[in-house]
Amino acid sequence: MRFSKVLEEVIEAYHQGRLLALEALEKIKDISTRLVTPTDYEIPYDLIGNDVARRYYGCFQEGMAEYGVQDERPGTDIALRIVDKSAEHKIRDWSTNEDAITKIRGEIDDMLFEVAEEHGLELPLDDHDAIIDRCIERWL
Repeated sequence: MRFSKVLEEVIEAYHQGRLLALEALEKIKDISTRLVTPTDYEIPYDLIGNDVARRYYGCFQEGMAEYGVQDERPGTDIALRIVDKSAEHKIRDWSTNEDAITKIRGEIDDMLFEVAEEHGLELPLDDHDAIIDRCIERWL
């Protein structure tokens, strides 16, 4: 379950009086700890210890879940490729450089087409944009 959803549930429970302030605080601390101390039991073996790739994996897998794709290999492949490419584009102040961001977007888009073709996935163009946006958000 996404952390934002869990956090919303805790806040809602507090507002409805199902949790005392101290209980809600403890739950929020737990959520915060889990967010900054990720566990490796929900990610592919190839991504263990690679926090950056794990973020990109999540970007791709969120979109694939809508189509019932359970295979983790496409998400793993795209995550590792993005990490490799990102090293080439990290220039000083790149996060505010629109040309650099546009180039990165294009390369992620190309990678999505490659991975989709390699794994026989039909990925609508709207999903490409959503995945790219999530990747760029995590990259920044």
